[in-house]
Amino acid sequence: MALHNIILAILLPGMVIFGWLAVTTLQRARDSVAWSLGLYFVLVVPGIGGAALQILSQDATTLSVAKSTMFICRAGIPVTLIALVFDMMGRPFRARAMVALSIIPIITLSLAASNSAHGLIWAVPLATAGGELIIHPGWGLWYRFIHAPYSYLLLAIMMASFFLRLSAVSAPQRRSMMLFLVISLGPMLTGILHSFGVTFDRLWLPALSVSLTAPLFLWIVDDLRHHRFRPVSYRELIEQINDPVIGLDLAGRVVSINQAASGLFGGARRDLLGEHLPATSPVTQALTQALDTSTPLKHQGKRYEVRKSDVMAADGSRRGQTLTCRDVTAELAARDELSTSEQLMRTIVEHSSYGIVRLRREAGQDDEPTVVYRCVFANDAAAQWAGIKQDDMAGQNMTEILARVLKDWDGERDAQIKRLHRSVTANETIEMEIGLNANNNAKWLKMVAEPVDTDVVLTLTDITAVMQRQLAAEKRASRDHLTGVLNRLGFLESARELVKQEDSAVLLFIDLNGFKQINDDMGHQCGDRLLRLVADRLVETSRSHDLVGRYGGDEFVVLACGLSDGSEKHLLDRMNRTLKRSYQVDDKEVVCTASIGLARFPEHGTDLDALLAQADSEMYRAKRKTAGLVAVPDNPQAIG
Repeated sequence: MALHNIILAILLPGMVIFGWLAVTTLQRARDSVAWSLGLYFVLVVPGIGGAALQILSQDATTLSVAKSTMFICRAGIPVTLIALVFDMMGRPFRARAMVALSIIPIITLSLAASNSAHGLIWAVPLATAGGELIIHPGWGLWYRFIHAPYSYLLLAIMMASFFLRLSAVSAPQRRSMMLFLVISLGPMLTGILHSFGVTFDRLWLPALSVSLTAPLFLWIVDDLRHHRFRPVSYRELIEQINDPVIGLDLAGRVVSINQAASGLFGGARRDLLGEHLPATSPVTQALTQALDTSTPLKHQGKRYEVRKSDVMAADGSRRGQTLTCRDVTAELAARDELSTSEQLMRTIVEHSSYGIVRLRREAGQDDEPTVVYRCVFANDAAAQWAGIKQDDMAGQNMTEILARVLKDWDGERDAQIKRLHRSVTANETIEMEIGLNANNNAKWLKMVAEPVDTDVVLTLTDITAVMQRQLAAEKRASRDHLTGVLNRLGFLESARELVKQEDSAVLLFIDLNGFKQINDDMGHQCGDRLLRLVADRLVETSRSHDLVGRYGGDEFVVLACGLSDGSEKHLLDRMNRTLKRSYQVDDKEVVCTASIGLARFPEHGTDLDALLAQADSEMYRAKRKTAGLVAVPDNPQAIG
């Protein structure tokens, strides 16, 4: 009796703990794993309760009720365990499968409840003629030949599936499943021993072993929480990938395949698992070809990038391979469209009448300057301007190309080339209009050099027809139609005549800073108004007999003759202050400063071209200074 009291002291708290676990687990249930675990706890409660009632039984009726109660647990636990383990592995049973698995346990429960009438579960009677209870009279036919083999078969399937599918479960969750099975192992062993008659006289032993695991299950549910117990199957993760993924073992058999991959082969996953990929399948052949040639797999209008990678174990050994097919249909279509657009653009550039040269900035070599711009592309029109073959353009630096293009120019070719080089080095766009005289055939060239990142795009445009019309118009009028001051031709003609008549003169070359940006941002009409305002200020600042002209674009020139040293300084200071003031354009205040270069006659040249080249050079020195570049003029004639 003392032993029975100790056993009852263990069984009753165990029954309470498992009852609490059943309630809390089912309340928190959010998935099939939680429901299966909760049902497991529910079935354990009558198993422990029946064992306690068996200990307390004083007659055959009470003992029969205790046995029937215990069979609620014994009949339902195998089905619940196999469902729970499969849920943990991410392979839950369907509802129809669960109903089919529960048929024999339900029949067993029905037979246990009515066992006194037929003895198919355990032998009857449960008491001798003298009234002494027979604790275990032996198993009935149904239990021995139907229920017990069926239950052990389910447990065997559960254990085999667990170990066979263990590699499909992530390592941390694998440990959780092992913990659950280890905890359940004791009660399962004692139940098996009892079924084979080893513990016939101790019906409470399986229930006692279950009760002893109650604190462990309490820790699992209360500390880890049941939702952390559910392993994330690798298969579930693979299923979330939209692209086809196939896992192969070392023998080349399919061990995992997601829905996208099985759809690729047009078959069910169950038909592919455990088998080699069908060699006669067009998809398999296309896969092999894609891997061998590193080309996309084409299938049903889609293109896939196929990759093969090894699956390595923790010890470094090779466990298998994965085949991943990434859908690159849209990506390749976009790439093809871009390639077509680039080819179209290249064709347009190649056949353009504009000469186009792409120059790349590089460090100079040997006797070259510190920085050079070397040709990486030139179209046929540019090669014609340079007078060489298109293939010979590649690798030549900008100075060599410009020297060839400007070989028929009568002006200061070297000075203009240096000017252009300075501009692009300062990351500035420069435009030049140059008259060429090739075999007494006058041609006009417009040259635009525009920095693009670290490269420079040089555009060469034949503007002969435009310039001829312009020159014809300039012959009819020497005034600039926009600003009202002398135009370039009018200024040059007047300045040449004036220089011949004077003993001394000062030439100012004026370039507006940032005018192109203002013109782009505010519009050409605003830019035109600003040029008129600048011209007006230059006229107001100059003397009545000084020459003021618009040299081109945003460049102006002023020629003042017969100035004393004091008058020269006064003129420069007044002009600098005037041009620094802001302008009111269309109710907007616009700031546009200017860089001024100065040249004296005859100190810096005895003809107008020399004076213009000197003043232009000094103007660029002033522009660098204004832009923050480190450049100190050799003499004080550059201001900005």
